[in-house]
Amino acid sequence: MGAYQAVHRTILVFDIEQSNHPLRTNHDRLVIREAMYTAVRAVLKRLKYYHEDRGDGVLVLVPPEVPKGRLASNLLVRMEAALTTHNAAMEHQNAARAAATQVRLRVALHAGEVAFDSHGVVGAAVDHTFRLAEAPPLKSALATSTGVCALICSTWFFDEVVYHHPDAHPELYRPIDTEVKQAPLSAYIRVPGELLINEASAAQPAASAARPAPGGHQTQLFGNVAPRL
Repeated sequence: MGAYQAVHRTILVFDIEQSNHPLRTNHDRLVIREAMYTAVRAVLKRLKYYHEDRGDGVLVLVPPEVPKGRLASNLLVRMEAALTTHNAAMEHQNAARAAATQVRLRVALHAGEVAFDSHGVVGAAVDHTFRLAEAPPLKSALATSTGVCALICSTWFFDEVVYHHPDAHPELYRPIDTEVKQAPLSAYIRVPGELLINEASAAQPAASAARPAPGGHQTQLFGNVAPRL
């Protein structure tokens, strides 16, 4: 085995909301997976990057020569545009089954040292990014939002990158403290279309039962066909 070598990368994890909902057929899963990759390409257009497929998600590593502030500033706008276009096309194509082929994404953003081998990539920073994507406050905020995506970034990434770039709109993020796999996790989330009841809910997400029920075919993925899980 060769000497251990680690390199610095910006790390993104894209994850499809409710990808395994029973309403979705295998064909639907192919459709939503392609929609996810279309969104990834839109976010990272003209950039070189490494990726690993994770079935209902994708791990992306961006080299250090790509400015992190550029990613943070463009990510949500480009992703929203790609997903909104796809979801509208699915509604137009077959309104009765649109819910099964429309997509909403969670995205986690971090940076750190990673190591490559013949099987792929490993690193504590990669593991941390996957934990970010599984944060319960992120999931609940997206579940009750009127938008098509939600972004979470590590405290380090917010403090060192987002905060210093006005185009990344740091004022639209809010801090969260939670647990993932019995480990404490602090981060910042930004959820376009999130429904906050009061100032207290800006610190912690309100229970979904206490939030106003959103409407429209893009608000709740299966709202017109079956209840959310």
